[in-house]
Amino acid sequence: MHMKHFGLVILFVLILPSFVQAAGLGGEKGTPADDHGKRVILTLLSPYIQEELDRCYKGTKHPSVQFAPFLSDTVVVKMVYYSSHIEIELRVFPYVGPHLTIGEDELTFRIDNTGKVKGLGCRHIRDDFPLPWNYQSGSPALPGHKPIHSRLPMTF
Repeated sequence: MHMKHFGLVILFVLILPSFVQAAGLGGEKGTPADDHGKRVILTLLSPYIQEELDRCYKGTKHPSVQFAPFLSDTVVVKMVYYSSHIEIELRVFPYVGPHLTIGEDELTFRIDNTGKVKGLGCRHIRDDFPLPWNYQSGSPALPGHKPIHSRLPMTF
């Protein structure tokens, strides 16, 4: 009977790691645990990040920028814990279209102890990323602009 339990324990120890890996609980191989924590923070803050980017880019030549928490270039610059809140500073790279980076920005957020998130500001660091002709200002690919071909007479 003792050998039977020992065999079950050995089987359990050998099989459990594969279930943990398959369920995604162990993370991807070679991915530090900090990356998983960063991904969780960015995913939970994603709607607030998008809201802050919309505010920052309003009135610019690219008013409809997007942000993706799964892109690895976003950086948690600083996280400071206070007794009443947490302040977090992020460096994000918003994009248009098929992930064409258009800027580098630092966003600051305050998360109070009840979970309320407030955007504290946006600072443009860089906006000199080259874009293809069809994503530059006034091009047909930008929202709110009519495609060039719609202004031409249709002939078949």
